[in-house]
Amino acid sequence: MLPAIVTYRYEIGQSAYLMLLSVMLIYVNKLYLRLYKILPLQIAIDDEKIVCSHFFKNDKKIILHFSDIIELKGGVFIGKSKGLMQVGGEKTTI
Repeated sequence: MLPAIVTYRYEIGQSAYLMLLSVMLIYVNKLYLRLYKILPLQIAIDDEKIVCSHFFKNDKKIILHFSDIIELKGGVFIGKSKGLMQVGGEKTTI
């Protein structure tokens, strides 16, 4: 990004365009980092429980038993084919 700023003559339109582009890039990066922190990279399901593990930069493991599930919301549960789905339990929400 720095070479692009150096090569431009400092006109108001070009500077505003670069600033807008930089702000948009920072916003998108923050959004993706926030999503990577809350979404597990590995989900294992068996007959009794859901095990979510390998979160971004964290090796924590969340275990949610099917008997503890209270609510399901988001994604297909609200009529959208895309989006995040949340599984709410008595102790944890994924």
